[in-house]
Amino acid sequence: MARLTVSRTEAPSLHLHSMLVATSKLEAICGRLSAERMTVEGRRLLKLEQPASAKLMHAGADEEDAAYYIEFHARLHRGAHNDHILELVTQTRARLAWPRAIQLAGAPCPIL
Repeated sequence: MARLTVSRTEAPSLHLHSMLVATSKLEAICGRLSAERMTVEGRRLLKLEQPASAKLMHAGADEEDAAYYIEFHARLHRGAHNDHILELVTQTRARLAWPRAIQLAGAPCPIL
């Protein structure tokens, strides 16, 4: 019978991949719940801010665009109106902050 082995260098990468998958699933849940539960005012504010976000991206304002990206997702997470899911997605995103920063900067991440 073949044994499945994982080297020390693969283990962090597998764990990171697992967290990335979990985060994407949690964010999808938040997006669906937000679409169902977001207040009219919350939806209006997101629609108003979208053109400003596009301008930041096209202007190459990386720091401002990154800050908007974080706030946009935080609003979607809060818009789900589910404290437990909000806590899970916030904690998981915080654990992924440094590899995401490396990835967004275009540098190779040693464990991605």
